Amino acid sequence: MKIFKFSFYFVYRFIAVVLFFLLSITYLSKLSGETINLFGEDLVYVCEYKNFTGKECGSCGLSRSWISLSNFEFQKSKDYNSSGLKTFFVSHLYLLVFFVVLLLKKLNFYKKRGVLIFLQFSSILMLIFSWIDIILENIRLETYSIY
Repeated sequence: MKIFKFSFYFVYRFIAVVLFFLLSITYLSKLSGETINLFGEDLVYVCEYKNFTGKECGSCGLSRSWISLSNFEFQKSKDYNSSGLKTFFVSHLYLLVFFVVLLLKKLNFYKKRGVLIFLQFSSILMLIFSWIDIILENIRLETYSIY
């Protein structure tokens, strides 16, 4: 049971750190045309699936979609990737729950650990369900077996 508890908390915290990093990069980035600009440097990325087949995968345009959302350009975001709004919003919600749970633990506000575990587990499931359509689209396109 201890290894499960440790693994759960490790995964929960790891996801929060990765999302915080990704969202920070998103807010620091700008779009110039189709190119992402971070700290004055243009980031060029070519999707291997699109390069190989000529078709877009389920996650093509997701970074540009998130950057558009961070600049409140909702239509532009939807044009880049229709799943961008959902994943962007749920990622913020995950971090909000993470910090609320952290604060509640620090203040010893909740004596019932079951409530906190429920919040943590629910936020992980919410994150998975927000990404499931992108994952299923990539499975349908067989993007992982192009070689």
